Amino acid sequence: GEGTLEIDQRPVEYRQEWLAAHDRRHPVFVGTQEEKVVCWAALGYGVLERYPFEWVAAPELGLPPELEGSELTDLLLRFLEQQAARLGYYKLMACLPARQRYLLHAYRRAGFRDVGVLRGHGYCRGELWDMALMERLLTPDMGQLAEQYSRRYPFYKDYFEAERRRREEAAAGGL
Repeated sequence: GEGTLEIDQRPVEYRQEWLAAHDRRHPVFVGTQEEKVVCWAALGYGVLERYPFEWVAAPELGLPPELEGSELTDLLLRFLEQQAARLGYYKLMACLPARQRYLLHAYRRAGFRDVGVLRGHGYCRGELWDMALMERLLTPDMGQLAEQYSRRYPFYKDYFEAERRRREEAAAGGL
């Protein structure tokens, strides 16, 4: 698959678990032709899976080798960007094999920018591969983000409430 160092064929149970781990915030989209899966795209969990980075997603693509880095890659990345923005994400991050230049160019065409290279970061077929870290900043609705974090984390609800009170007190003191 695209952007992966995996060389084994995963058993059906692995794919079932992978699919089950995706939820409304991490959807999976499947492209079919003549009732056969030909590609898929998903919003995966971000590079860092801690609450401050909860609204950062990783694009995941599955394409046949002959279509990797093609216009279909571009279309799927743009589609995932639209879905991520709709769901309230503020960033997409990708970690891709640096030697797969066609793939890096596809991500750049879709608006991703290079962040850096992780040297010797992935092991594949007896070699250590460099991995390119890329990001695509989205335009977040900061009010929506505050609401999402407040809903999921009581300490953020308390924080935003205290900030609101502080602003009100400062405004009242300035009269």
